Amino acid sequence: PLGGTSMAAPHVAGVAAMLSGLGHSRDEIIDCIITTAINPITGDRGAQDPVYGYGILDAEAAVHACHKQ
Repeated sequence: PLGGTSMAAPHVAGVAAMLSGLGHSRDEIIDCIITTAINPITGDRGAQDPVYGYGILDAEAAVHACHKQ
């Protein structure tokens, strides 16, 4: 099975590129990805966990929640 940071990195980079294309700054992109990531056990978003870090990337939530009008 594929997993871990090696598999997560291209997905996070892709979402970061989409957010950049929407006009977000580096700091806004980081904040958006962190605040919309979801912990698969607790369902919490944006909270750091010793096992899951900030959680699993939620690309749809990141792009929808951080879309600039």
